[in-house]
Amino acid sequence: MGQSGLQPGAFDALTTYVPVASSSGPGIVPGNLGNPELKPEISTEWEVGMELGLLQDRLALQATYWDRTVTDALVDKQFPVTGGFRARQLTNIGELKAKGVELGFQGTVYSSEQFSVELFAGASYLWEQVTDMGGAPPIKVGGSYPRYRNFIIEGYAPGAHFGAKLLPTDANHLPVDFNGDGQPDSRDEVLAYLATLTPEDLINPSNGRVNMPSSLGLVLLADEDGDGDLLDHYLGKPTPDWQGSFGATIRFLRNFRLYTAFEFKAGNYYVNNLTFAFRQANAVIGRNLPWSAEVVRDYATGGVDANGNPMNDPQVRLRALERWLNELLALAPFSGLNTIKPADFLRWRELSLTYDVPRSHLQRLWGIDRLSFTLGVRNLALWTRYDGPDPEVNAVGRGSGSQLDQNYLDGVDAFGFVLPRRVTFTVRFGF
Repeated sequence: MGQSGLQPGAFDALTTYVPVASSSGPGIVPGNLGNPELKPEISTEWEVGMELGLLQDRLALQATYWDRTVTDALVDKQFPVTGGFRARQLTNIGELKAKGVELGFQGTVYSSEQFSVELFAGASYLWEQVTDMGGAPPIKVGGSYPRYRNFIIEGYAPGAHFGAKLLPTDANHLPVDFNGDGQPDSRDEVLAYLATLTPEDLINPSNGRVNMPSSLGLVLLADEDGDGDLLDHYLGKPTPDWQGSFGATIRFLRNFRLYTAFEFKAGNYYVNNLTFAFRQANAVIGRNLPWSAEVVRDYATGGVDANGNPMNDPQVRLRALERWLNELLALAPFSGLNTIKPADFLRWRELSLTYDVPRSHLQRLWGIDRLSFTLGVRNLALWTRYDGPDPEVNAVGRGSGSQLDQNYLDGVDAFGFVLPRRVTFTVRFGF
């Protein structure tokens, strides 16, 4: 059992002003709001574990259980700017709890002078929750930018995703209101309405864009708690329940070693796919993904014949509308809808082949004692439920953004580069 602390900065508790230059002369403006009650963040953790060596240490097992409580957690919070202080203020928000299990295995399956096989596997389980906000309201991560949907809310994992949901309907209704009665239209009503439309009715002549129901305010959103906030529905967390790795090292022909490793994350793991949200749902800079363009085309034209002429088929329009609602509808005012996606994955992280030059061959090489050549490949393959570019990329990293963003803005895929496949050739030697 042990404790550790995180001390606020030397001047975080003080109200400060900063100089400013202008054409009217020098002056000062509000800097840090100040908080005389600011305290260090205290983390208390205890753990219990075991290590076992079996079969003359050919098999090794490790298991650890840990439990951590963080009190007076330090968070950058935005206070009302009407007082003149626009910068975030570091404050203590209450309590966070976390616990987990870590499991590990290493074993030699077979070993001889010419051939051996060693296996390894490890997995860790994580549960964490904001248990006390100290009376503070929910804190949004990512500043005022509405597309980031990570929040610190009591009763949920830190950085959990929240956003919009479509109004739940039965199989015979859709969450749209074409007839203006404020209720979900039946499929028959929607089909009858779509049968009256032509491309001229749906394409805006001023900009050539298709007027989808979202742009006309005809989509119905849920308000499960009845508070009038349509964007406060829990949509999952950015940290998986489970993550780990497994692999093997195979030695053959005495001096060759083949190494491979796989990594995985799974269990209530969600990523906010803003990359595709903009590409498929933004009428100005997006809709450049094939499936999005196809849906918009079919809704506008009712399908096209072999010559590219509109067919005005209401059934085609209905199928396009359903797909748009349940897969592609996103962005304002639907932040979080159809963008926060399951992101469980298995990645083939590494494969390498190493040749260790026998020492008997090194005697004439200028005193070199060890020499090996390795050809390796990283990020060979990815198997995932996630439909975006890469579930492991993130909008911000350590050292960028505010302290709040660095700690809690996680699981956000926003126009980042996918992890590259990298091939390396390495020479190692020693004297």
